[in-house]
Amino acid sequence: MGSAVRLSVVVAGFQEEATVPRFVQALVRELERHGLVADTELVFVDDGSADATYEVAWAAARRQGLAITALRLTRNGGTHAAWLEGARHARGARLAFIACDLQEPVWLVPRLLAESETTGAQVVWAVRRSRADARGAVLLARAYYALLRRLGVRVPSSGASALLLGPRARRIMTGLPERNLTIECAVSSLGFPAAEVAYDRGPRLAGRSKWTLAKKLKLFTDGVIGYSYAPIRLSSLLGVAACLGGLAYAAFLVAQKLLQPGAVIPGWTALMVVLLLLSGAQMLLLGIAGEYIWRILDEVRGRPRTVVADLRRSDPIAARRGRLGSTASRQRGGDDA
Repeated sequence: MGSAVRLSVVVAGFQEEATVPRFVQALVRELERHGLVADTELVFVDDGSADATYEVAWAAARRQGLAITALRLTRNGGTHAAWLEGARHARGARLAFIACDLQEPVWLVPRLLAESETTGAQVVWAVRRSRADARGAVLLARAYYALLRRLGVRVPSSGASALLLGPRARRIMTGLPERNLTIECAVSSLGFPAAEVAYDRGPRLAGRSKWTLAKKLKLFTDGVIGYSYAPIRLSSLLGVAACLGGLAYAAFLVAQKLLQPGAVIPGWTALMVVLLLLSGAQMLLLGIAGEYIWRILDEVRGRPRTVVADLRRSDPIAARRGRLGSTASRQRGGDDA
């Protein structure tokens, strides 16, 4: 970790060629307002893009005089895996995680840093007051975070797409060996008292969201199964309920046979209903158990979560000097004109 780097801004991008230059420009402008350009680096992780996102990010940061560590991954592994890989290569004392689609305003970065340095908080959440997304997406997100909180995971009730980690939290977080994790849940599990900065999430300014339904379901599964024993407890409760229901129905049939020997006991409809319900419950429970077994296998195999295809770094001091030099050149050009 370089001593000159006060803050690393970790960003993951997938097919964001059109968005990255605007993000870098806005970030540098905001950092300059707070005098943070000289001791801040951008850690940009290209999450397996097929376009020129990686090259565009590198060029944009260099052009703006911002120190950058750029990583290109061999395949798309998701934002959270990319963020964690970037965090492991960061040089800053503190880590800020933010998306590059500008839905999270870049003014959050200096605000999160100031909150952490002022209060000493090891975790600072950027908490959404509102979000300019489709109503269905908003409702699903609220249900997801409400469920996580119900299961004991202490994430912000409205969710957070940006956060900052202090030195202690950063050291523990980057050392986690888990493969199927979510940054929000993992940070919450550390138990550090957290501070919050509220903001309004804006609309996407360019491109389209890469959060497909499959990725959202993966995030939901990782959050619920990875940080709660509730699914296994639910399996046990369903098993007990099925056994009690079966015993009660058997007792009813025996009592009817003894008390009404001539009565016709209907069988086909009741039998099929019971079989279908129990079979469905068994498949559900097997699926839940399978999710846990798969995660155990995934951890035991020890395969790398991500593979870095290319890594580039620019020196913070050299980047700052380059920016000053280019500024001076522009000023001389203006004077000559």
